[in-house]
Amino acid sequence: MLGHGGDIAHINATGKTMPNRSTFFGVSRRKWLTGLLIATPFVVALLATLWFTNPQWQPRGRTSVGTLITPQVLLPQRMHQPQRRWQVMTVIRGACDDACKERVWIMRNAYWALGKEARRGSDSLLRIGAEPDSGLLSSFPELQLYSMSEKELAALIATNSQLPQPRHHEVWLVDPLGYIILRYSPEQTGNNLLTDWRKLLRVSQVG
Repeated sequence: MLGHGGDIAHINATGKTMPNRSTFFGVSRRKWLTGLLIATPFVVALLATLWFTNPQWQPRGRTSVGTLITPQVLLPQRMHQPQRRWQVMTVIRGACDDACKERVWIMRNAYWALGKEARRGSDSLLRIGAEPDSGLLSSFPELQLYSMSEKELAALIATNSQLPQPRHHEVWLVDPLGYIILRYSPEQTGNNLLTDWRKLLRVSQVG
């Protein structure tokens, strides 16, 4: 029997018309499940980031080595990974000299040290104020190259006082949704990043 809106309804033993239980608020169960499957990875990534960046939610003694960016800062869409992977983003304010190349190499080795989990990460280079040298790709295949104007950087910083002007060779850890969640000074090592990243990957199945 057709019910309201063309849905199939059922008649119980008392002769009363019962609604179709395969729908919920007029939406089929299959559509609800499809929507949940699509949304779940993004919700998990958000919860993992919130858990990690709110020390009061964590067991005592668990802290990050990098500086937390709270609230997180969203990078422009062009800097998001299409594969939804974590990014180790080295920031430079000039040409990528030998010291810069060494920094990129150290950070690349940091995520390679994750072993089988390394497939969940990638590395990138952000040059402020100019386009990065594409010749770097000969030394670092698959390195993602980005640029950002000083004006665009100023607008990004204006959204969060926790993100100061980046220093040359600073590193940002970016989550699969494109948010900067941790920053590392030029003096910090790849091991510092690795310590935090392992914690994040344990609580997030995204990326």
